[in-house]
Amino acid sequence: MSKILGIWGEVPEENQEWLENTQIPEAAKRLGTRALYFQAGENMFPEENAQTATSFTLYDPLESADSQLSPEQGLSPANSSIDALKDVILEAQYHTCQYEDKAKSFSGDLADVGCLVMGSFQPTPEMHDAFFEWWRGEFVPFIQRSPDFLRVRLWKLEAAADLRNQMVQKRTPDDLYPYIMVYEFKSYDMPWEVAVEIGQSKAYQQFVEKDLKYRYGVYHLKRIYKATGEVEAEFNKDAYSDDEEQGSA
Repeated sequence: MSKILGIWGEVPEENQEWLENTQIPEAAKRLGTRALYFQAGENMFPEENAQTATSFTLYDPLESADSQLSPEQGLSPANSSIDALKDVILEAQYHTCQYEDKAKSFSGDLADVGCLVMGSFQPTPEMHDAFFEWWRGEFVPFIQRSPDFLRVRLWKLEAAADLRNQMVQKRTPDDLYPYIMVYEFKSYDMPWEVAVEIGQSKAYQQFVEKDLKYRYGVYHLKRIYKATGEVEAEFNKDAYSDDEEQGSA
């Protein structure tokens, strides 16, 4: 199974340059893979279920992933005094991919993705199997009806760590939501009409609104870094149209 490292960030404006120009490039070099840096977009999910992170960095694929890999490798502050990071929060989670389905036209390159919708969740033990049967059998095919759909993936949490209060510490996976659903669309904005329609179904109200603990976030690709730490491409809203997305280095 493929492995990824995802890092959510709550970073003050004065530390953004450190994150984008120092921390992420150095982490990409340590991990030996490219990094995809996303910024939070408009989130229309209820406040109690909304992801609060203002950024998300995806290190994918982890070509050299093995038992020695740890989330801390993506968090170690790079070339910066830790004293300057007292208000920075980074949450790193190491996952394995449990499920993937994509549009035939999608190459798998996240540079083609305009909108990334991520849901961290935990079904109740009683509904665990039934939830995943419904999700794969009904929910995913419904999402795939959107002309903007590119791919859906299901990740399972293996390990986690935080950079918080100027310290890097391991997290206990049992304290976190064990799964993440990742929906990738070619449009810059999430196709909310799909979410609204499926949200009206009885099955959704049963499995999600009643029996699921979850948080959702919407993110847009801003920058791609090479495994060497160099910037490969940059993106903004104007780079996308209804028909295609283009990035400029």
